[in-house]
Amino acid sequence: MKTGTQWTIASSTFSEVKGVWEQSLWPGRKSDIEPTNPLVYLGGYDPDYLQRQVQFFSALSSGGDLLGVISLAESPSPEIHSFYRLRGIFVDPSYRGSGIAKALVQRCFDVVKASSEAAIWSLPRETALPFYLRMGFEVTSPMIDKEFEFGPNCYVIKRF
Repeated sequence: MKTGTQWTIASSTFSEVKGVWEQSLWPGRKSDIEPTNPLVYLGGYDPDYLQRQVQFFSALSSGGDLLGVISLAESPSPEIHSFYRLRGIFVDPSYRGSGIAKALVQRCFDVVKASSEAAIWSLPRETALPFYLRMGFEVTSPMIDKEFEFGPNCYVIKRF
């Protein structure tokens, strides 16, 4: 972990985030990386999800270096008024443990908490699950090992 580095969370673009996703989060991924994907909470696919609004955020050093990324997409649900998916969180390994991941997720929480009856879901890798639990998510499925390219993963949710 690098210490003493000032960083800020800022809105970003898909093109900025995509490079990090391709090179660092999902290297060698077989399917194309899109701003969002059609995965539905707790299983299934809906191609209409590809048209949903997505917000991207980055952690930037005081010198403008990209240190971390995350995305937040609308994920309609008949049960939850404002439902979103957290996807693609990545922090440069030399900055892990510095609070960047927490700040990125908190920025998404702030967006979601502005709505009533809100919740966020995600599909973290098994190795990232302890972080999600510390952020207040609850596990809502067993680990899934075969369906996803970078697993095992499980579904998690945080309600506000």
